[in-house]
Amino acid sequence: MSGQLAKAFGELLKDLWLSGTNPVEPRFFKTQLDRYAPQFRGYNQQDSHELLVFLLEGMHQDLKLKDFDSRPNDSVIVNVCQGQCKSTLVCPVCTEISTTFDPFMCLSLPLPSTLTRSITVTVFSSCGSHPPMSYTVTVTRRGSCGDLITALRTACCLTDDERLLLAKVYDHKISRYFENPLESLRVIKDEDHIVAYRMNQTQKESGRAKLEILHGGQGRAVMESVNGRDVKFFGIPFVTCVNTEPLSGSDIDAVMSAFLFLLRRVHASSKIHNGRETGHLPNAAAADDASDGGLTFRIFLTDERYLDFKPFQSDSSVNPGLVTRILVKWNEDEHEKYDSKSV
Repeated sequence: MSGQLAKAFGELLKDLWLSGTNPVEPRFFKTQLDRYAPQFRGYNQQDSHELLVFLLEGMHQDLKLKDFDSRPNDSVIVNVCQGQCKSTLVCPVCTEISTTFDPFMCLSLPLPSTLTRSITVTVFSSCGSHPPMSYTVTVTRRGSCGDLITALRTACCLTDDERLLLAKVYDHKISRYFENPLESLRVIKDEDHIVAYRMNQTQKESGRAKLEILHGGQGRAVMESVNGRDVKFFGIPFVTCVNTEPLSGSDIDAVMSAFLFLLRRVHASSKIHNGRETGHLPNAAAADDASDGGLTFRIFLTDERYLDFKPFQSDSSVNPGLVTRILVKWNEDEHEKYDSKSV
């Protein structure tokens, strides 16, 4: 290159640092760079790191020292921008030590990472004592699911007789549970939707079966069929632990009512009592009486693939398995009665 690349780079720096407001057009530098590294010709997008490596190597070739007292590869670029990586190997048999030095222009280093991470969890109460609420807690990156539960216990002020059941929700369904407190938090990705179900200790320990209640609706007379593709799911499933005794439709309706207790809408001036308007809600007994002994929701028993839906009446019963999945159909009345956006 006969020093042309180094000269062009020097002229470019000189123009950039001169006082004035005139724009700088690096045409001469671009021409010399194209001659040394033809892959950078044109105006396509290029890798900046690759350009830097070629630029340093080209300037090193231009600025090599020519006097007899210097080493053949000496240059100001080598003296300022080059380093050596020392590698030492020890023979386990003869204990001989071998040391090598590898020159480098660029050294890749890992970006510093924080030791903690934030995880947002939506907590539901299985008994309806607390409304659904999201908590963001900070845990160690190398922590366990037990550490996450401990942080959540503090955040949502759990009592001594309350426990949390962690789960991952995908496409409005439970995709997996995190029941092993020693399981690493690496299984939880930043984009995962994590929920927790708040239940008392007796309920969680004695109930060996899980009851999943999924929310669906807004389809045509789909629920009487077995075509699961027509069901539109929404919200987050309700999960609680139940005994292995047979469950009736009334039992499931009671569980659903407990979850939704604090989500009932208060319609001011919509209720009249003794000739006066009131914004108070009727009590649970009055709400139960309004159903005339029937179920509040339309309930369907489904399988683990959510393809088969069987109507479930108040006098029906099911023997809970490891996980029993129930679909609850919401109609316009239920959406009006409860705040379904909080589900």
